[in-house]
Amino acid sequence: MHAPTHLRVEHLETPLLGLGDRRPRLSWRLPPGATKQEAYAIEIDGRILDRIESEDCVLVPWPGETLTSRQRVVWRGKVWVDGTGSEWSFPAWFETGLLDPTDWTAGWIEPVEAARTAHVLRHTFRLDAAPSEARLYATAHGIYETFLNGRRVGDVELAPGYTSYPTTLHVQVYDVAASLVVGANTWEVVLSDGWWRGRTGFFQG
Repeated sequence: MHAPTHLRVEHLETPLLGLGDRRPRLSWRLPPGATKQEAYAIEIDGRILDRIESEDCVLVPWPGETLTSRQRVVWRGKVWVDGTGSEWSFPAWFETGLLDPTDWTAGWIEPVEAARTAHVLRHTFRLDAAPSEARLYATAHGIYETFLNGRRVGDVELAPGYTSYPTTLHVQVYDVAASLVVGANTWEVVLSDGWWRGRTGFFQG
C-alpha cells in the first residue's frame, strides 16, 4: 500500500518556521484508493510512537512530548486500512518559534521623524564565520520590508498584517543563513505607516 501524503501541521504545509504551539495537531491524506483509516502511527525525530486505533486523519492530537522554543521536529506517519499497513510517508519538518516571554529580548526601534513618510532603517554588523543556521524574527507597528545585503528577505507583502495592535502583533520568521556572509553585513528595514497609524478608513488621521 502507498504511503499517506500532504502532511500538515495545524493546517499549514511543511516545511514550516515559527510555529507557535507546543502541542500542534497533525493532518495527512490517506493513500490513493483508501477510503477509511483504521489506525495510524507517528514517528517523531526517529522514534516510532505507539499505534493509535482511530479513523481520524485531520487535526489529530500531538502524540509526542511538549515542544520547546526553536525546536526543529522531523516527523512522518503510516496508516492501516483493511488490516494492511501502509508504507511510511516521506518525512516532513517544522520548527517552533519563540514560545516563552524570556525569549524576547529585543527593543523597539523608532526612527527620528521629520515627516510621515517611509523610513529606511539600516544596521551594519560583522561575522567571523558564515552561520549554518540563522533566523530573523520580525514585526512592526506599521508595514515593513526587510533586506540583508541588498537581498529582500521573504516574499510576504504588507507584513506583519492587519491586527488589533493593542493586544496582538504577528511575527514573521525567516531563514536568512544564505543571505549572510563572512565580514560586513548590512541589514535594512523599510518601514511605513500601514494600518497602525495610516490614513485609512472613515476616520483618517
